[in-house]
Amino acid sequence: MSISRRFFLKSGTLTALSAGLLVGASGSVFAQKAKTLRPDIMPIDGIPYQARHDALLYYTRAAFDPCVGSVFEATGRDGNPVDLTLISVTQYQTKTATRITTGKVRATDSFSLMFKASARISQISQTPPLTHPVLGKLELFMTERIVDGEIFYEAVINHLL
Repeated sequence: MSISRRFFLKSGTLTALSAGLLVGASGSVFAQKAKTLRPDIMPIDGIPYQARHDALLYYTRAAFDPCVGSVFEATGRDGNPVDLTLISVTQYQTKTATRITTGKVRATDSFSLMFKASARISQISQTPPLTHPVLGKLELFMTERIVDGEIFYEAVINHLL
């Protein structure tokens, strides 16, 4: 059985283009520039540029220790301001006996903040923006606890070192 030259070239070209598409070299097959990563999405160190403007990225436990007893302000369910008094900052130390991973454990700066609230905050989002006269505006994911009719909120901060 003979194959015509035209059929051979056409099938060979289609095979090469298909292989190029499968391998992901479609940019070079169709003479297009390869897509480059945009630096505003994810820089080399893995911290997005938008997150670099969040003060919480740089705050350690030492930033919150002097603020114990001071008042943070959030928005309540009715839209009125709610006072959150920082009552404690608790350091968390990982136990060396805990075997979470088989590899090397990364060092962390982990601590929790406990607030006593004057009223309940908005339930739509448990990441309310908090304002503080010294620390500025922070967004913390908080969990609510009600003990003996008093409202408490806890936020956990974990920085990888």
